[in-house]
Amino acid sequence: MGNILVVDDERSIRFTVKAFLESEGHSVETSEEAESAMELLRSKPFDVILTDIILPSISGVDLLRQIRERSPHVQVQVSR
Repeated sequence: MGNILVVDDERSIRFTVKAFLESEGHSVETSEEAESAMELLRSKPFDVILTDIILPSISGVDLLRQIRERSPHVQVQVSR
């Protein structure tokens, strides 16, 4: 199964998505903001990143740009 990173500032969303994906056999890390998401991305590879478009410090679109610079082949899904 895949390594997935979930980035969302809403705790309930992070918790629910993590629980669902782990029940399907995926390894899931979570982050509530872009800076810690990028730290996680530097520490391990991810197959998929799910991110909210509205984050506290920078937008999900800006996070997507940073991810593309660091890991151009990772799949990213940006949601509202």
